[in-house]
Amino acid sequence: MRHFVESEFGESWEHMSEVLLTKLDEFREQVGHSIIISPAPGALARFLGPTGKSQHNVDKWGECRAADIMSKHFETDDHMRRAYGIAKEIGFTGIGVSMIWSPHWGFHLDVRQGRQVGSPAKWAYTREEGQQRIVAVDAVFGETFIA
Repeated sequence: MRHFVESEFGESWEHMSEVLLTKLDEFREQVGHSIIISPAPGALARFLGPTGKSQHNVDKWGECRAADIMSKHFETDDHMRRAYGIAKEIGFTGIGVSMIWSPHWGFHLDVRQGRQVGSPAKWAYTREEGQQRIVAVDAVFGETFIA
């Protein structure tokens, strides 16, 4: 890897999908600035039992196929649009967009199976009544946000 080091993934390192790591490294290269793993619990590998369908779930998939990432450079709609386009072009097959995470805006990026490259599952995170909710990306950002 050119842009990440093992320690950034902490205890999740040994469970990370090689495909995911390769794509994360390329994403950081193309975005052109620092990307961090979200400090929130569960941003990488989770152990949710064999029925938990999260792409983070090592018990279900045998590896962690998802990472929640953020950057202080994701600070405007334009920055998020550009980063989304890069993630889609690289071939992430699941892309969640968040302008509510702290300390910075970010993305859930995954390499789920069953989706074609260029046609990812996509959604946005919103906050309603103090809780994070998942909604259609167009409901938050409009049709022009995600091409």
